[in-house]
Amino acid sequence: MSALSNNNSVLLIVEDDIDDYLLLSEVITDEMGKVKINWVKDGEDCLDYLNHNDKYSSEVDSPTPDLIFLDLNLPIIGGMEVLDAMHGADELKKIPVIVFSTSNDRNDIINSYNKGANSYISKPNDYESYKDIAKMIHNYWFNYVKLPA
Repeated sequence: MSALSNNNSVLLIVEDDIDDYLLLSEVITDEMGKVKINWVKDGEDCLDYLNHNDKYSSEVDSPTPDLIFLDLNLPIIGGMEVLDAMHGADELKKIPVIVFSTSNDRNDIINSYNKGANSYISKPNDYESYKDIAKMIHNYWFNYVKLPA
C-alpha cells in the first residue's frame, strides 16, 4: 500500500467551466507542486481518457490518474454517469474520485457516494477557500491515505 506522491502523481480534472478548471489547477499546483494535471471538459472525454480511447490512446499522454476531481454537471455525459461507468469497471473503480460540484443537493451527495465517489466537496465562492481545500486535499490524500499499490 502506498500514498500518492507529489513527484509522480497524475490528477485528472473533469470540468466544463474553464475558469473553475484554471482556479482549481492553480491552487493544486501552488499547494502540491510537481503533480501532473490533465483536464477533460465533459464526461464523454473523461471515459475516453480513462479507457484510453480515441485521442487518449497513448498512456504516455493520458496516464491513468491517481486522483480525479469530477464535476457533476457536465455536458454530453454527466458526472453521475461517469461514476456509474467507473464503478462498473474493475480497473477504474479503484481510482479515488472527489466530486467537486456547485450542487449542495442532498440527493446528489447521496447518489455520488452510492456510485463510488470517495469524497464530495462543494465548490467554494472565493480564492482563499479554494486554497484551503487544496491544502486539505493535499494533506489527506498525499500524507495519510493508503491506496492499493
